[in-house]
Amino acid sequence: MIAVGSDDSSPNAMAKVQIFEYNENTRKYAKAETLLTVTDPVHDIAFAPNLGRSFHILAIATKDVRIFTLKPVRIMRGTGESNESDMAHLSVSYGGWGGGYGYDIDMVCM
Repeated sequence: MIAVGSDDSSPNAMAKVQIFEYNENTRKYAKAETLLTVTDPVHDIAFAPNLGRSFHILAIATKDVRIFTLKPVRIMRGTGESNESDMAHLSVSYGGWGGGYGYDIDMVCM
């Protein structure tokens, strides 16, 4: 999984964070999710170490710090058995934020 942030300050640029997942069958990355709630320029982005969790934690530094939980959700097609046509999606939860510091956050570490 890769998260990409943009620092484009143009008002036409809407969402600033996109998440891509690797597809073993096609051997390519495909866009899995766009975080529409992040509209400020992104200064830094970091995943927390997984440590056996069934979900991912993503921190995003903009004018504040935003924490998201990303849970993989598998949507099965056909017989209900897992196969190559299954689609992987993410369930995204907004975990919280830290802000009000009066300045932009330049870096996050997890």
